[in-house]
Amino acid sequence: MIKKILFILYCLLLSNAAISQVGINTNNPSATLDIVTKDQLQNEALKIINSTNNFFKIYNNGNVNFNNLLYLNSDKGNIDYVLTSQGANTPPIWTDILKTTLGSYVVIGYNGSKESQTTNENFNGLQSSTISFKGITNINSSEVGEWNANFDTYKVNKSGVYEVIVHLKSHTTASQPNRNGVLGIHMGVYNQYFKGSNILGDGFTTNFTGKVSRYLEKDTVIKISSYLSYQWRYDYASININYSPKSNN
Repeated sequence: MIKKILFILYCLLLSNAAISQVGINTNNPSATLDIVTKDQLQNEALKIINSTNNFFKIYNNGNVNFNNLLYLNSDKGNIDYVLTSQGANTPPIWTDILKTTLGSYVVIGYNGSKESQTTNENFNGLQSSTISFKGITNINSSEVGEWNANFDTYKVNKSGVYEVIVHLKSHTTASQPNRNGVLGIHMGVYNQYFKGSNILGDGFTTNFTGKVSRYLEKDTVIKISSYLSYQWRYDYASININYSPKSNN
């Protein structure tokens, strides 16, 4: 009788083991469902296709591909939302990208341009002038910094990495084929200068482009200057100031 009971228990255990682990292309499954690619040269390990040809694929290299919505607890999220981790053993959640460090990594602090010459803006040769961007202000984030229209300077309100990009179009008041000039980007005590590029066949026009990225402490002042070697003026100027909350470590 005991032998019969032991035999029945053995059969039940064997049956349970067979049911609890299923292997495809393997006789020794190591999981509830263990799928081994039959041909290692085959790119796809698993593919599921429904009646509308929406499919899910797992490739041999571990990549996963699907061509429809990604739902999280029946929530498909919104435009500009990203999945953010909540830590170990906690499911991720949809989060507005602007409320994450990824969204705040690069912020446009200021974007403005001057697109026409105003009166009395001719400067003597080698006379350096602070460049004004009065005209069109596309973006001005007071949280990042403040543009002072009286002094044509920008004071940063947050410590972090600032990227300044400037374009300037200058002219001599008379044709000067041998003219030269400099664009200066001043960020606190740091100064960086860029040589102008004369337009071929044009005795008047010089273009400047400058780009500087630097860690700045709060209240640092940014300003732009330029000069040409002969009497000059500038007809177009644009500036873009980007901010990133990175540290100086």
